[in-house]
Amino acid sequence: MENVYKYGLNLTDFQEIELPEGAEILCVDTLKNNNCTIKEQLYLWAKVNPDAILVPRRICIFGTGQTMKYEHKLKYIGTVKMFNEKLIWHVFENYI
Repeated sequence: MENVYKYGLNLTDFQEIELPEGAEILCVDTLKNNNCTIKEQLYLWAKVNPDAILVPRRICIFGTGQTMKYEHKLKYIGTVKMFNEKLIWHVFENYI
């Protein structure tokens, strides 16, 4: 059985997150967060089998105009506007 789950992302160039094996990344977007000092949080949604083992997935986030310094294969996930459209992030999965 598959479910759609939400995973928090950090605003950093590169990170690894654990997703169930075979997870299909659907999109990225922000949600308002009134419970902390950062008012918007970046999230990734994926279709997953919650019974599958967890495996690392590599996520890269680049701002508009920023050098894409990873030489490995990148698969585009989505573009997100944050903080009243003052920051635009382009999110990719990094394959080795």
